[in-house]
Amino acid sequence: AIVVPTTYPYVREASGIALGPCNAVFVADTAHDRILYIDMLCGARAWVGGSGAGPGALHAPRGLAFGNDALLVADSGHARVQHFALPALEASLAWTVAQPIALATDSKDRVLVVDAGSKRFDLAGFLELIPGIFGDVVIGIGNCLPDALDDVFIFVLDGFGIRRILSR
Repeated sequence: AIVVPTTYPYVREASGIALGPCNAVFVADTAHDRILYIDMLCGARAWVGGSGAGPGALHAPRGLAFGNDALLVADSGHARVQHFALPALEASLAWTVAQPIALATDSKDRVLVVDAGSKRFDLAGFLELIPGIFGDVVIGIGNCLPDALDDVFIFVLDGFGIRRILSR
């Protein structure tokens, strides 16, 4: 378990967490339009993002994921997913999505985006409706048999409980 000491900056509404390389921890602070970055090795901490509209600016960030040497942020208030490239966390637009609320990556760095606006998920261009999505969503991706038939299982946890969906 990771315990963040109370001396770290204040987070009002944590809605996503991602673990990065070298023991880096990122926490989405939805209420403050920013991401808290914590380097667990040396104790350094900083804020990523902030209010605004340009690249790197965030409005109601929700889900976080790591993939392909970048932090991916579901920037819900701006209807987009942002890509923060390592090591400098340089921001760029990854996708435009109606209301991204959750992200996950698989072992091949494919990205799953849950879009509450259109009630669907998108995995590498494969769009599918998530029936009856309700409230906040937590997702995860798992390969049933690594590299065998490329089957990907998507797990959705929302107000109705946990469901497993075979994507492809």
